[in-house]
Amino acid sequence: MITANDLRAIAGTTKRVQMHDDLAAAFNKYAAAYGVNNQKRIAEFLANVSHETGGFTKLAENLNYSVDGLLKTFGRHRISAADANLLGRSGKRAADQKAIANKIYGGDWGRTNLGNTQPNDGWDYRGSGPGQVTGRANFAKVEKESGLPVVANPDLLRQADSGMKAALILWQKWGLNEMADDGQTTAIRERWNGGSLGLAEVKDARGRAMKLNLTVPSAAPAPIPAAPPPSATPTKKAGWLEVLTAFIIALFPGRSK
Repeated sequence: MITANDLRAIAGTTKRVQMHDDLAAAFNKYAAAYGVNNQKRIAEFLANVSHETGGFTKLAENLNYSVDGLLKTFGRHRISAADANLLGRSGKRAADQKAIANKIYGGDWGRTNLGNTQPNDGWDYRGSGPGQVTGRANFAKVEKESGLPVVANPDLLRQADSGMKAALILWQKWGLNEMADDGQTTAIRERWNGGSLGLAEVKDARGRAMKLNLTVPSAAPAPIPAAPPPSATPTKKAGWLEVLTAFIIALFPGRSK
């Protein structure tokens, strides 16, 4: 069973947060059912999740950027200097994270790259879940694959239980368990993230994970269907002749032979 201490070891931290316990519980609940059930598969999956969630500490993208951070990270083609100054963190002023999300993930760029079409889509579909899924179109893909209604209720991906379940479903459907068996860390990162961003950190986390004894509870067996009740055999009613014969035999037992 994966513990909160295991997650901290994989993330390379000793800091304790409640999210560690929540994610460990959700992982133990679903991992085996989706084939993440041996050392290599567990290590690869959790190494990627560790990077995406800031060491298993957050399931929603942190957009608390400074003014300079906004411009350096997203560039002036995504946010103007005027908007960065207006929305970014500065001095004692906190960043306006909702407005930032709608700015950097909206407009023509957001429509083309993320399928964001509504004014609040940038915020509603900001990076979420163990895989940091971003954009309306990508939430729709998760919904199609997992069956979870994350388009109508995007907060589901930002909850430990449902977010972990969705991530594990995608991991299995994309064939990443088999790739983990072959140690294809780079290829997995490209499939999971769409590129090599964070690859060095994932490799480090995987290395730490492989030093642990990682197991998960077995998947619950499918329930056995209840056997149908035996069909009732109708009781045959004795006729008057059978009753009379039985009566005579009872009176004169010796003559029945």
